[in-house]
Amino acid sequence: MRRVFQFDGLNGGVLSVAESTTEAKVVFCIHDGDAEMQVSLSKEAFFELSGLRFTFSFPQVAETGETPSLKAA
Repeated sequence: MRRVFQFDGLNGGVLSVAESTTEAKVVFCIHDGDAEMQVSLSKEAFFELSGLRFTFSFPQVAETGETPSLKAA
């Protein structure tokens, strides 16, 4: 059995990350309406990518008393 992970985008797009059933690779697929894009990574390239660490800087937002909402699938 292969594993597939799907993430819903805020504007209706979907990101799918799936194991290949025939080769040692991982397939990233982005669906947005009628458009679709796929990227295949070897097992080694996927592990290298997943081992990266990123630091994001977000702009400061004034306190409004509201809690930001996240969308998770």
